[in-house]
Amino acid sequence: MPEQQTDGRQVGATAHSATLDRSVQALAHAESRHRLNVIAVATVVGLGFILRLLGATQLSPHVDEAASTLAVHATVERGLPILPSGTPYFQGATLSYLLSPFVWLGAGDLENLAVMRLVVVLSGTLAIFLSYGLGRYVTGNPWMGAATAALVAIDPISVQWSSHVRMYALLQALTVGFAWAFIHLLVKGLSGRRVAAVVTLFWLAVFTHVGAILLLPAMLLSVLVMTRRALVPRRGFLTLFKLCGIAPLLLLLLNRILGVKSVDVGESSREPAVSFVGDNLIAPLARFQVSPIDWELDALVQASTLFWLIPGLIVAICSLAAARRCLLIDNCVAAPETLIGCTMCFIMYWLTALTVAVLTASPKPRYLLHVHTLGYLFVAVLLCGLTRTQWNGRTGLRNAVGRLLACGAIMIVLTGIGGGLVWRLQHLVVHPDYHAAMVYAAANHSPGQPVIVALPPVAYLAMDESDRDDLYFLAGSHESTRAERYTLATEEGKTIDYWVGIDSIVTVEELRNLLATNPNSLLVIDEYRLEADWAYRGEIEDVIREMTRVVYRGPGGALVLMPYKGAKSTAEDKDLRLPRGGEQEHRGARKPLHA
Repeated sequence: MPEQQTDGRQVGATAHSATLDRSVQALAHAESRHRLNVIAVATVVGLGFILRLLGATQLSPHVDEAASTLAVHATVERGLPILPSGTPYFQGATLSYLLSPFVWLGAGDLENLAVMRLVVVLSGTLAIFLSYGLGRYVTGNPWMGAATAALVAIDPISVQWSSHVRMYALLQALTVGFAWAFIHLLVKGLSGRRVAAVVTLFWLAVFTHVGAILLLPAMLLSVLVMTRRALVPRRGFLTLFKLCGIAPLLLLLLNRILGVKSVDVGESSREPAVSFVGDNLIAPLARFQVSPIDWELDALVQASTLFWLIPGLIVAICSLAAARRCLLIDNCVAAPETLIGCTMCFIMYWLTALTVAVLTASPKPRYLLHVHTLGYLFVAVLLCGLTRTQWNGRTGLRNAVGRLLACGAIMIVLTGIGGGLVWRLQHLVVHPDYHAAMVYAAANHSPGQPVIVALPPVAYLAMDESDRDDLYFLAGSHESTRAERYTLATEEGKTIDYWVGIDSIVTVEELRNLLATNPNSLLVIDEYRLEADWAYRGEIEDVIREMTRVVYRGPGGALVLMPYKGAKSTAEDKDLRLPRGGEQEHRGARKPLHA
C-alpha cells in the first residue's frame, strides 16, 4: 500500500512537472514572439524615419512651403498666424507654433528648409508608430499592427508629405491618434479623461488643417451606426460633440473677425459667410460638371500620377473587401474593439473621401492623406488574412494554387506601393524651384527695379525688407479664377495679393506698360503656369513671350525673364526667347495630375 501511494505521488509530480514545463515553454515562446514583434516594429519605424529624412534632404521645395514659412514668421512677429496682407492662417496654426523656435534661432528661412523639415519628418514617423498602435488595438494582434505600420512607412504620399514644411504629416499623426482615442472611448465608455483626449486631439487637428472638420460628421455617423447595432450606449455623447463642434466654429469666427476685408468692386463681389485659406476649392459637384477631357484622363497613365493613384486605389479596394467581412460579422463573434474600430475607420475613410470628391473643385491626394492612413488598416487585415488562410499546413493542389494567388496579391500590393515610393525618390524635383529663381533675382536686383512674381510668399522671403516695395504680383487677368482667388481690393482702390499685400497686375495693359517702361525689370515665373489655362495662358502669355527673354532657367521649369532692350532681338537673344506656338511642340499638352 505505501508503495502504491509513493507511485501515485511520483506520477502526480511528473504530470505537474510536465504541465509546468509546458507553461514555461509557452511563456518563453510568448516572450520570444513579443521581442520579435518589438524588433519588427522598431525596424519599421526606423525605416520610415530614414525614408522621410531622405525625402526631406533630397526633394526640391514645394511651392506651398513658402506660405507655411511665411506663416511661421508672422506667428513670431505678431503672436498670431496672420500673414503680412492681413489674411489669417489659423488652419496651419499648430504647425506655425511648432516651427516658431526655428525663427528665434535664426534657422527659419527658406535656406533652412531641410532643418525645419525635421519637425515634419518626426510627425510622419509618429504617424507610423500610432498606426501600429491603432492596428494592434483594433485587431488584437500585434503583427497586424506591425503590418499596418509597415504599409504606412513605405506609402509614397506619406513619405512625400512628411518631407515638406506643410501641415499634412502632422494632421496624419493627429488623425490616427484621434481615431485611436475615439475608438477607445467607444469601447471603454465615456470618462472625463477619455473625452479630454478626444477633444484635445480634434482641436489640434482642426487648427492644423481645416479638412479635419470632416472628422466630426464621421464621428456622428459612427455613433449612430454603432448604437443601432447596440455596440455603444444611446446617450451621453452630446457633450462630446458640442465640445468638438466649438473648434471649427472658433476657427471660422477668428477668420471672420481678424481677416482683412476686401472692398466690393461690383455687384457680384460679396464677403463670404464662411472664409478660410482654401475656401475657393469648395464647389459642390464641380468635378462632375466637366467633360472627360477636362478631367485630364490621359494624364492618369503618367508616372507622376500613378505613383500616388495606385496606392490610393489599393487602399480603397482593400477597405471595401476587408470591411465587408468586419462590418457584417455578428456582435457575439468579434471583440468590441474590432467591431467598433473597423466601423469607425471605414466610415471615417469613406465619408471624408466622398465628401472631398463631391464638394471640392480640385481634390488633391494630400487632402485625404490623414484618412488614407487609416485605410491601410484594412490592407493589412486583408494581406495577413490571406497569409494565415493559405499557410495552414495543408497540402494539395488546391492549397498550392491558393498560396500562389495569395503570393500574387501580396506582390501586387507591395509593388504598387513600393513602386510609387521608388519613383518619388528617383524624381526629386517636385515643383518648379522658385526659391532658386528668386535667389538669382535677388542677387541681380537693384533698388527701384521691379520684380514681377507669380508666387509672392517665395519672393517676399527671398528679398531684403528694403527691396520688398519693388515686388509686383502677376495675378492674371482680372476675370480669371486665379486673380479672384489670390487678390484683395483695398479702400485706396489698389489690388493687392492676399499673402503679403503687394500690388497686383490684373490686366494685360498693366503688364505691358510695366515691362515697356522698365527695361531692367525681372519676371519670375514657371513654364507650367505660363501655359496653364487657369493661370496665364492667353493674352498674358503672348505678352510675356513677345516682350521677354530668359536670363535664368532653374530646376522644374522655374524662369527669370527680362524685357528685350531693343525692338529686334539678337541671335543670342532669340535662342533664349521663350518659344511660341509651333516652335514649342509640347505647348498645350496635358500636364500630370499633381499630388
